[in-house]
Amino acid sequence: MNPRVQRIVSLMKSVRGVVATPFTTEGTDRRLYIQIVGVPGFPVFTVKPSGASELPFEHTDTYTEMNKKGLPILSGESEALNAVLFADKPAARPHKGHDLCQGYDYGTSAIARVRKMAAEAVP
Repeated sequence: MNPRVQRIVSLMKSVRGVVATPFTTEGTDRRLYIQIVGVPGFPVFTVKPSGASELPFEHTDTYTEMNKKGLPILSGESEALNAVLFADKPAARPHKGHDLCQGYDYGTSAIARVRKMAAEAVP
């Protein structure tokens, strides 16, 4: 398992008390596409080859925005990692993009593959 994904799963357990299972696939764009199972409403997110996490709405989830939403913030961790740990919460809000989309150059076939793997594992 990718060390970045392993860290996210570990923090999900220690911070949120959730046992999450990641399903991953690599896209042709070299991003790792991840679907977390075990947290209802969790969006697909990516990890770039550089290790940076990407969510479809991450750019709005600065520390200030997370604080306004009442989300816990792990000090010493990046905004991106904090956003990933609680991605289901902002994704559930009305008028927020919940899915990765083609408009941002995400690999639609990789998104479909990772969603299919997760759905088959936990229907």
